[in-house]
Amino acid sequence: WRQRYTDLSWKLLVPATLILLFAVGGLLQLLYGLQFGGVKQVKDIVLVVDNSGSMLETDPDNERYAAAKQLINNMDSDNRVAVVAFSNTAELIQPFVSLDTQDEKNSVNAVIDSLKPTDGGTDFSLALTEAMKTIEGKENAKRGTLVILLSDGFSESNIDQQLAAYQEQQIAVNTVGLSVVDARGSALLQQIAESTGGSYYDVSEASGLALVFQNIYDKIDNRTLLTERTDTMADNTFYTLLRILSLGIIGAAVGISLGLLFDNRFLAVSFGSGGLAGGLLAGFILDNGLSGQAFTDGFWRFIAVLVLAAIIG
Repeated sequence: WRQRYTDLSWKLLVPATLILLFAVGGLLQLLYGLQFGGVKQVKDIVLVVDNSGSMLETDPDNERYAAAKQLINNMDSDNRVAVVAFSNTAELIQPFVSLDTQDEKNSVNAVIDSLKPTDGGTDFSLALTEAMKTIEGKENAKRGTLVILLSDGFSESNIDQQLAAYQEQQIAVNTVGLSVVDARGSALLQQIAESTGGSYYDVSEASGLALVFQNIYDKIDNRTLLTERTDTMADNTFYTLLRILSLGIIGAAVGISLGLLFDNRFLAVSFGSGGLAGGLLAGFILDNGLSGQAFTDGFWRFIAVLVLAAIIG
């Protein structure tokens, strides 16, 4: 057996089976990354920035503006951005504009530079209303939209009606709390994010805003089989089943590859069946374990690999 198969396997079958696995994994990842169920691919972003008097204390150096400008500079050329500033009023200071060139990005950044903190309070209702008005009035409604809302305070305004509108249109609002002292403020920002399919970020220092903004942007439509789903897709049943099925197919491909390596169709069937079962279980583990935390996600990926290997073995 060693003379007949080992030499041939390592020269031909090992590279062939590795190519097979990469092809299967790549095609399934491509499928998993597509938008299904009428979900629009996010290309437009609305920045909603708190400009109330309290920001003079929580962000005296206006680092929130610097973070917003850095994010705009890092956006792809097919993105569009709009900017809303709010306190106890809300104002659209930059309607949706394309970011095809650096000159266009510089133009938006100049508008942000013109912002000055006011002595007003904080009204989330007006901020969300103005952002939604901007979204509903934009050209090309087929482009998906994401909202990033930054604030350091609590709003007494009722926002139930506004949240219902965002939920109806499947628009995620990612909220960022900067040095929020009032626990009610953090809770409200978290409620806004969770009810719309967004994420809440608690930032203690204004210097950390640039990293948070970039993190939100990097997660847009970045859906992989081995990472947490975010935004409106977080609890989507279709993508849960698609992930589990994809891992099952990958597991079956691993088993079949082993059968090919040993040039034995009976082993291929046995290993393939075990790989399918192990892959399905591994997919279930991943979908329920992944949370966006680097250490815990690594742990659950490791467990999924062990389960798959053990069942095939």
